[in-house]
Formats: sequence, C-alpha cells, structure tokens
Amino acid sequence: MYYDGVVEHMDQLIAESNHTSGLLTMSRYGDWCSLQQGKGCRKASALVSSFYFIIQMDALAAAANTLGKTADVAKYTELAQKTRAAFQTAFYDSSAKMYVSPSLGPQTSVPLALFLGVVPAADLEAVVGNLVDDIVTTNQYHMNTGIVGTKYILPMLSTHGHHDLAMALASQTTFPSWGYMVMQTATTLWESWEGSQYNAVSSRNHIMFGGQGSWYYQYIAGLNVAPMSKGWESILIAPQITPEIPGVGGGLDAVDATIITQRGSLRSSWEMSSPTVCAMVAEKETANIACGDPNQKITSIDFASFGTPQGTCGNFSVFNCSAKDSMDKVKAACIGQNNCSIMASTTFFGGDPCIDVRKSLAIQAACSLSSPYTMRVSIPVGSTASVRTPLPKGTTSSDWTVSEGTTTVWKANAFVAGDPGVSAATAASTYIEFTVGSGSYVFTLGKAD
Repeated sequence: MYYDGVVEHMDQLIAESNHTSGLLTMSRYGDWCSLQQGKGCRKASALVSSFYFIIQMDALAAAANTLGKTADVAKYTELAQKTRAAFQTAFYDSSAKMYVSPSLGPQTSVPLALFLGVVPAADLEAVVGNLVDDIVTTNQYHMNTGIVGTKYILPMLSTHGHHDLAMALASQTTFPSWGYMVMQTATTLWESWEGSQYNAVSSRNHIMFGGQGSWYYQYIAGLNVAPMSKGWESILIAPQITPEIPGVGGGLDAVDATIITQRGSLRSSWEMSSPTVCAMVAEKETANIACGDPNQKITSIDFASFGTPQGTCGNFSVFNCSAKDSMDKVKAACIGQNNCSIMASTTFFGGDPCIDVRKSLAIQAACSLSSPYTMRVSIPVGSTASVRTPLPKGTTSSDWTVSEGTTTVWKANAFVAGDPGVSAATAASTYIEFTVGSGSYVFTLGKAD
C-alpha cells in the first residue's frame, strides 16, 4: 500500500521533469534562507530539486530491492544514473573544479555533489579544496548555507578529511552560526541565521537549521547502522577523534552518546587523556608536578611564574610581578622528569621579584601521552559491531597496542585473541577495527614497546 503510493509520487515527478535536460527543474524553496541568496529566503534551485529527485529514486530502488520488485529496481536505478549524469553536465564547471548554480554557493552545491558521488575522482581533491577555501578564506570559518546545505556540509567535510573544519563551523560563535544564536540568548533554533536578541527576523522556534543533528551522533560519537543491516543487527562505531589537534579531540575533551534501538541501548563514548598538569602554591610552600603514568615524562613547561600569578590551570597569567627566570628555572628542574618539586622561595628563584608583597608560584606543564584516549562502547543484545579505534595522525597500527579492559587485543601489529567478546581485528591506514558481540567494552590505545 505505502510502496504503491511512493511509486505514484515518483512517477509524477518523472513526468514533471525536463525531458530535454533530464533534471527536475520544478523548484519552490531552493536552499531556504541561505545568506548566499541575498535578501529573502525563497529562491528556486534546479540543483536542489534535482538532488532530491535523485535521492528519492535511490531510496525507491532500495525499497524495491528489499521487496523483490526487480523491474522497479532496474527502472529507478537507471533513471537515477541518468539524472546523475544530467546533474553533472548541467552544474559542473570542469575548468574551475566547482559546481555552479544561480542562488547557490559552494557550501551547498559542492556538499550535495559529494553526497551524490558525482565528483570525478581525478578532480575530487581540487573540488573539496575549493569548498575549504570558500569556508576559510571567503567566509572566515563561517557557513552561508540554507537549510539544505546545512544538513550536508558537516558530514561531507568529515567524510573528506576535514573533520577539524567541520568542528570549527559547529563551534563558531559569531554571525552566522548556531553559537551566535546562543550568544543572542536563543534557547531554540531560529528559522534564519539573521536577527539578534532584539530583532526577530523570522520564526524563533524552527528546526530549519537542525538538519546537522545526525552528524553529532554519526561522526563525533561514531554511531552508525552498518550498510544493509536491518534493525541495528549490525553496527559500525567509527568516531572521528583527532588527538593530534591542540585542545584535544578537535576541540572536545569527551563525547558520550546513546541511541535507544529496538534491541536496546547503543552507546559510544570517548575521553581524551589530558597531558596537562598544574600546581599553584603560596610562598615557602612546595609545588609538586607529577605525570599520572610512571612511563610519562614532562615534555614542556607552558607557564611558570613566581610572583603574583593569577587565574587557574589552563588560564594562568602574570599579574604585577614575576621572577624573570621563572620559566628557565622550572624547565631546568622538570623537563624530562616524571615528577618534580619546586620550592616557592626567593632562594630558588634568585631574588625577590616584588618586595613586601605576598607571592605565590604557579606552574603549568605538559606530559607525554602514554594513551591518547579511552573509548567505551555498549552493544545491545543480539547485535554485532565493528568498532574502529582511530589512529593519531602520522602514526600507523604498528605504533600502538590496544587493550580491552585489562586484556591486550592488539600487539605487534596483529590481533591478539583472548578476550571473549572480541573475535577479530584488522588494521587500516587511519584506524584499527575490532569485531565485537553484544556487551560493554573499554578500548585503550598504548604506545607499542
């Protein structure tokens, strides 16, 4: 019943499509409320309508395949392929390596093309590079998408090697951004990027710019249904963790996400290991700096001041006075050590930087990482999962061991059997993938011997 109705709808769209160009040029809203469109939210777009025309044909062909309707599979698969070719012919500028359409900018046109898989392999790097340039250079790390581009830009950046840029867009706080809405005291999403706390341009309670919501679950937490799986029977957990980015995790210290499936609760969480240690003591007391793991070493002193430092760990600063050799003396005593103790005294620092003033000593140090992160997953009853533990940039699977709980499951660049829930493991260029059954697991990376 439902299938027949969808077929009728699709056949009506096919009838209304342009039989010369092969595109669905009928369009009403386009990329609604895109700043690229200028004043006004409604700007028709054949690129947007043709994009969804293809997506619907793909979905209908998949449904037909599940139902065993082989003639419909062939019909809608062929039409989708022809429309993809028409899309490419109409909108791709091969010399500029850009998808071009009136009222749309690269931040919408390129992600839609990437999602459809129509970008020529030889041009892929250049096309993505042009998208990145538009975000970074032209728009200064801001989005100018409407509701359609907003849904696809973050996933496509993460998919094509620019998860850090997707994170930057998601955490932006100046106009236009989600953070800007929050800074304007918004507690719900707005219909438009525009407006302020005192100037409502459009609806203040719309899901219009909420299409990116799945990106948080699928890319940051990594919760995905495996391809062709039914009812979460097979699961892929593939979080994008970037421990090589200062600030930890590409701007995040930890992530914890849960989806309630028909089989039970599915959870993925990860927490970065913090290499920062701090101490702040009053004059004539001892500041103790110690790395949490006996195998770690103090690799840098990021702040040291004997005098009148202020602030807290991560935000220390000099107030009025500071012994001029504070950094050098603390570095000499601590670098390369697992721990060190510094007396906050004029004797150690070679004089009194501010006579008759109550002084203190503040130190912030960084330790080497023995483990970049810990990853926890819970798989519901009756499901199996592939769990990908990301590798820090510039390293390979041979650089790491992996333990599940207290059991080693990866060593010497090979799977180690012994954990009853972990049945196999393979390595790729950017991750190590473990096959697990239902249950809860804790995976920790450690430096190989």
